Amino acid sequence: MKEIKYYKGSYEYVVTFSEEELKELREEIINDASSFMHVEYNGTSNDSPYLRNQALESATIKNYMREDIKIDKNTNEENNNIYHYSYDRYTYPYIEKLIRNLLNNDISVLYDIYNPDLQKENVSIYHQINYLERKLSHTDSRNTSDKLKLLKEIEELVKKAINTKEEVLILKYYDRLQNMINIEKEPVLNITLSK
Repeated sequence: MKEIKYYKGSYEYVVTFSEEELKELREEIINDASSFMHVEYNGTSNDSPYLRNQALESATIKNYMREDIKIDKNTNEENNNIYHYSYDRYTYPYIEKLIRNLLNNDISVLYDIYNPDLQKENVSIYHQINYLERKLSHTDSRNTSDKLKLLKEIEELVKKAINTKEEVLILKYYDRLQNMINIEKEPVLNITLSK
């Protein structure tokens, strides 16, 4: 059992939990509740997803592929070459960060653990809807077939969102996490010595 002590006002708080259980829950959340987005684009070597998303602490990239499109043979600089990048980006729910920070002795996350805010959670279906809405707003207005296709995809996702249980799943993880943490509150004795 891991134990973290902190003081607030005239009380000492002792937070205890099993590191192993929290690590197992974190892995389960990463595997079962992460959102997924397939990404493809053309760019130079400076446009690598690892350079574009340097802060990948709450996400991971899988199925990464870089394909040569145009190699500039007149120069030795790799930045002049054009590549096609393709990968799957998995974004972890906010609760994963809370667990990771608690495992690193950050007790400031306790408030968010006991007061879940689904706005901070990147529930994947809503993320997909927002992504398609942004894509729709950038689609040429004269290209009606692409706009209709995107609208149909958004409509299907909205129907799915109405029937989805993703928010319930995330809240169940919060319940499990809360049950794994024990917080004890003890008054601190102030002893003053008189002469």
